[in-house]
Amino acid sequence: MEPVTSHQTQAASRLYRVLAEAAGDDNVFLSPFSIATALSMAFGGAGGDTALQLRQALALPEDAASLHDGYGKVLAKLNDPPNVTLTTANKMYVQNSYKILDSYLELMKNQYLSELKSVDFVDAAGTSKLINDDVESLTRGKIKDLIDPSALNALVRLVLVNAIYFKGSWQEKFDKEVTQKRDFFVTPDSAVKTDMMFMDGKRFNCGVLSDLGCKALELPYEGRRFSMLLLLPDKKDGLKALEEKLANTPVQSIMQKLHSEKTTISIPKFKLETSYNLEDHLKKLGIFDLFDSNSADLSKISGNNDLFVSKVVHKAFIEVNEEGAEAAAATGMIMMMRCMPMEQFEFFATHPFFFAIVDNEVSLVLFSGRYVKPE
Repeated sequence: MEPVTSHQTQAASRLYRVLAEAAGDDNVFLSPFSIATALSMAFGGAGGDTALQLRQALALPEDAASLHDGYGKVLAKLNDPPNVTLTTANKMYVQNSYKILDSYLELMKNQYLSELKSVDFVDAAGTSKLINDDVESLTRGKIKDLIDPSALNALVRLVLVNAIYFKGSWQEKFDKEVTQKRDFFVTPDSAVKTDMMFMDGKRFNCGVLSDLGCKALELPYEGRRFSMLLLLPDKKDGLKALEEKLANTPVQSIMQKLHSEKTTISIPKFKLETSYNLEDHLKKLGIFDLFDSNSADLSKISGNNDLFVSKVVHKAFIEVNEEGAEAAAATGMIMMMRCMPMEQFEFFATHPFFFAIVDNEVSLVLFSGRYVKPE
């Protein structure tokens, strides 16, 4: 699994960075795991410069076989863990008259646990409904309309989809009775009222990370395999500076620096829904040929050099409340510290912060985002 966790760690940081830069002062939420998995599926069919660009952008290992084998192990481990609900699924939708190489079909089935469906892309409305119904079902109704009918036509041959759904209850739940409207500072001088949850006196892993200029808090879900990491900048307008430092600081390494302290916590209840067309963002990472009809080399998919990616769509959803968190995401690809002990650690997230949902056992960032303002 190590080739996957290593590449996913770097890909998570790079994908978050390009989306955060493009989002300006808006909230951000994504599943780097979902995006990187879909792109790794494409990498399995890529050759030449197309494969090289994917490898460099996503920190993929030289040994492609070890990467794909690693995905097989990770995906098997992710599905149906105890205490939380976690589902991840890969699907291939292929034009019914189009021939896919047996070697690629085997790779998708055995390593990516991918299900194949034959469809007719000429029927754009019917096929987009089929794909969207599958994704909506996999994400418990949270991700709707992933693929727009206008993206499908007679030239489309293959759609790759990765979907992930997570729902977990906090190990220590917040008391709904003490949730109340409080100020959340969207800028140093401007506050809006939002529902803030509160908890006092429980022990959590936390710390002051002076090198990053922030406080960190880990909130575990039941069973403790999964947790949410929150990073609160010391300054009300310090999120951009924190994000720049996070580019070279894996989330997992931050969590290793935390220690257990009695804690007073106040964080907002929130719900975010995001949608991204990723082509331009991926080009910023150096992935160009994949989207160029003249340059793309996806010959390991069909044996012919007639495929390119016309669209990569990513939608994500998260809801955080007193009980826990529910998150979902789907990616569709269309081919055409130093800790300072305190008496009681205080973590009052009353201004913009970064957060991530992490699988501690497999060492993966499943979701990441920033909360900048109530929606």
